[in-house]
Amino acid sequence: MPRRLAIVVLACAAASSACAIAERAHPARATHAKPQVAANEDLRARLTATDSAALAAAAREAVATHAVDLVPAITAAIERLNEPGGDAGEPWALQFLVDALIQLDARVEPELLHALRSRVPATPLLVLAAREPQRHLEFLAWASDALTDEDEWCAANELLAEHAPDRAVRCSLATVRPQLSLDVMDDAHLSISEVDESWIGCGRAHIPTDFRPLPRYGLSSTRASTSAAERLTRGPTGWAVARQVIDGPSMPHCQSPLNRRATALELLRWMLDAPRGRPSVKPTMHATLVLEDAEEFVESAAQAIEYAQGEWQDLRDKLVARGWIAAADAKAIGALTVVVNDYRFDRRERLPSIPGAEAARTPPIAAQPALAPGFPRPMKLPR
Repeated sequence: MPRRLAIVVLACAAASSACAIAERAHPARATHAKPQVAANEDLRARLTATDSAALAAAAREAVATHAVDLVPAITAAIERLNEPGGDAGEPWALQFLVDALIQLDARVEPELLHALRSRVPATPLLVLAAREPQRHLEFLAWASDALTDEDEWCAANELLAEHAPDRAVRCSLATVRPQLSLDVMDDAHLSISEVDESWIGCGRAHIPTDFRPLPRYGLSSTRASTSAAERLTRGPTGWAVARQVIDGPSMPHCQSPLNRRATALELLRWMLDAPRGRPSVKPTMHATLVLEDAEEFVESAAQAIEYAQGEWQDLRDKLVARGWIAAADAKAIGALTVVVNDYRFDRRERLPSIPGAEAARTPPIAAQPALAPGFPRPMKLPR
């Protein structure tokens, strides 16, 4: 057989073999595809149910089979549960449906997040909002003001700062509420340490048998998160979110304490690319005063007020320079509040009136544990 003819025969044989393999493979793919399509249609029908447990089971199966084409049906099920007269008694079903939207990489309408904000935890809603933040600025603005969970509130503010800094600035300045505390002492070598009130709320939510295992989303700082966590924000805290599955009959929840005023100020610093931990500008600045001479006392208080106002004015000027607040509104936003705390043991001599300050507070002398030795020395104001 001539060499050219042999090559042609071999090539045809190889092509025939490949075609035969392809023909054998294609029916196999079709065989798998038909049951998948049928399964998805069955799930689509189940997602029209009115029973909460049935909807939760269908959502769980949609995630397991990665049925992306069922996202519209899942969204419709959520909207149906939110209608007046819907099955509002089982919030667990909504958590499964929202989890399905997240796992199937869905993009949702802003109206859906607003409808869900009082029905499910905010963390999964923040995950959905972070996928298209420009479409969900109204939800983020609401969350940055209204959320009670401290971690969720902080994450919402960082998302808003990344994608709408002008709105984030207004929210942060409203939270910061700058204050100067003039602390009057008997001895200038003693000072006080003021801690903003905070609390930790813990509890457990009972999970009905029909809704186990339950998907749950938790926030953590990216500095402390595991590799399984998905980064959510890039702000000063840098939040990450991780999905957990709760198998037990109850779900623990604890709310960490957070100084919101300090957190909002730290966010402003981050937006301005300022050094972290700057010691001068704080939500509450302190100056220690001693009443020896009335005229010197009032002069020292005036210097402290002028210094604090200058620090805050500098911060507002920088925000105006960035175009985040208007120059005409700069003075009205974040006006400095001056309070006077009379921590003296000997209060026989009345404190002189300080222009621009509120009336002096006189806490009970017995309630002054901060006057014990070892507390920090008073802040020295520049002359």
